[in-house]
Amino acid sequence: MRQAITSGIAAVFGLVLWLASAAAQAGGDPRVDALQRALDLVEAEDWDGATAAASASGDAIVADIVEWHRLRAGKGEVGDYLAFLARRGDWPGLPYLRRKGEVALETAPADEVLRFFAYGPPPTAVGALAHARALRSLGRPDEAVASARRAFLRFPMDADVEAAIRREFPTAVRGRDWARLDAMLWKGARADAERLLGRVSPGQAALARARIMLRAGERGVDAAIEAVPASLRDDPGLAFERFRWRVKKGRGRAAEEILRARSATADALGRPAAWAPYRRRLAHEAMRAGRWNAAYEMASAHHLTEGSAFAELEWLAGYVALRGQRRPGVAAEHFARFRRAVATPISLGRGGYWLGRAWEAMGDDERARHFYTEGARHQTSFYGQLAAERAGVPPDPRLAGNEVFESWRTAPFLRSSVLQAALLLRAAGDTDLSARFFAHLSESLERDEIGRLLSMILDLGEPYAAVIVGKRAARAGHELVPGYFPLTRLTEVPLSVPPELALAIARRESEFRHQRISPAGA
Repeated sequence: MRQAITSGIAAVFGLVLWLASAAAQAGGDPRVDALQRALDLVEAEDWDGATAAASASGDAIVADIVEWHRLRAGKGEVGDYLAFLARRGDWPGLPYLRRKGEVALETAPADEVLRFFAYGPPPTAVGALAHARALRSLGRPDEAVASARRAFLRFPMDADVEAAIRREFPTAVRGRDWARLDAMLWKGARADAERLLGRVSPGQAALARARIMLRAGERGVDAAIEAVPASLRDDPGLAFERFRWRVKKGRGRAAEEILRARSATADALGRPAAWAPYRRRLAHEAMRAGRWNAAYEMASAHHLTEGSAFAELEWLAGYVALRGQRRPGVAAEHFARFRRAVATPISLGRGGYWLGRAWEAMGDDERARHFYTEGARHQTSFYGQLAAERAGVPPDPRLAGNEVFESWRTAPFLRSSVLQAALLLRAAGDTDLSARFFAHLSESLERDEIGRLLSMILDLGEPYAAVIVGKRAARAGHELVPGYFPLTRLTEVPLSVPPELALAIARRESEFRHQRISPAGA
């Protein structure tokens, strides 16, 4: 038994080492040839032909690359999805694959439906209806009603699905028509909202029509607002649509009036996250105009507690407080909240630098140096380098890109089907999808293992994949310079600009995909 296992591992390693060699790119291997033919048929949406071509390879991973494409196109039965998820549960793109699989659930046995959703809750109304039906048929009525209610209050759906939920799960929807209508209006799901107008009170219907017209930029919005009963005119959704309408019409100052009035509480905003992009935009405009107090008021009163919008608005409020209002203590509070909310090297370097600036402005050089030093730990970022300069911290030796990792040829990840799929895709010429598989694999690895994976990718001469993996690692807090900023043979090409500038442009504009054209013309 042990000999068989050892032999099997050796065979896998042999395949991986061959795929990672130059010979694989030269062609001639039946697995790669079969995958190339199958991928051509996938592109033509000839699923039977693609499946047959992949099966002819005799390689399970080649077959599953095609199956991955087929299932993501929504072409399988429930059993196909369940088998694939059990077999390749660590492959990329599975949330989308499961979403596409929901169309096959309508006629599936209840136990298979529940097995399908063991991988995650239904993300669409179609899936939620199938889930609720399966729960009901298996004698779990309370859970069935809860699933139907969740869908009714959350998801856009076509008229047939809505009718089915109303007919089969009446207690899930009873008394909740306005709640659904309000949710659909916030989402901008006009068709869903308009189907509900006859199910709510006349006043609520008038409110909904005004919100719909404002969202669509239709004529007659003033009359539509006037038609809303006075008791409903304080609705947060109506305020948001009036605010958004003014922003879209270029009436920024008028929009600010609504924003300031509604920003007293989270309840007055209704959904603070919906206001955030416009809040940031107006705060920037006020800042550029030198209206620092208005900019601070808009940036700071966001009522968010987490997420990227929270972080950006906290940083902006801190910047305005420091540079425009000369309130470094207030700025430090905002920068500290920003720093606690982020994880990437770019943002951590930014947070450390600006905290240092704030404490320096307060005359506390010791704390300023502490935060500059913290920011300088992330010298792959612009602000990390500024922080290092302020703190007198020398350049990080790892910036030279000479960090050494163990050989990838003995790495445990060589056994991963995700890696083997990445190498097969590369050998077949699909470098974009290959990079996606490499990046997905990196998410399951520790820092040193990611370094070994990057060594393999760079040995293969794939700087695009290296950048993708390097960026993915950076988002997880791992700065690996050889992949994050790979050196390529571009440095050997005679150019009219310095090689470091050419590398910077290539990395930024195309991520070293030579066939891509920069949208900025760089």
